[in-house]
Amino acid sequence: MTTDQLHRLLLDNLNTAVLLLSDELLIDYINPAAESLLQVSSARLCGTSVDALFANSESISDALHQALQLGRPHTRRHEYLRIHGVEASQVDYSITPVELQAKKMLLMEMQPIDRFLKINREEALLSVHDTSKSLVRGLAHEIKNPLGVSVVPPNYWIKRSLSREVAVRLASSAKLLPLRLIVCAI
Repeated sequence: MTTDQLHRLLLDNLNTAVLLLSDELLIDYINPAAESLLQVSSARLCGTSVDALFANSESISDALHQALQLGRPHTRRHEYLRIHGVEASQVDYSITPVELQAKKMLLMEMQPIDRFLKINREEALLSVHDTSKSLVRGLAHEIKNPLGVSVVPPNYWIKRSLSREVAVRLASSAKLLPLRLIVCAI
């Protein structure tokens, strides 16, 4: 097995969508994972502009040209793909400038993030649901057994070692205040 065959075998068996772009930003190579993500065969995509894949093609094109000219890798998050006949899909992608046979090219790796976003949304909804459930349970308990309705007679406080003077003053001025008001007054 030659090195080229080995590289082709490795690229074709990756789960990451990989595209090789020419210096004119035309697609030269697309692996099976990218075909699956984009739902288009490599025969149809090879030779087409990469701009056609993204909803925001102008900013993508600028970023790709800049990466090609400066020779610096570039990563973008949450970009929308333009897939015909299917709901728009979100991806994160990385661009790495490479030189192949004295030609400047770009290696694009795309990771679909729709699944991760859906999982995060579901976890957030479950968390909100659990919090709401706990709050409603606490509220129901307070409705059934309220804290502030307990009326405490003055002799309760006398037995609890309050001075008789404080207990009498509280009782005479408040006429049997609810428990939490008496506690706050002390």
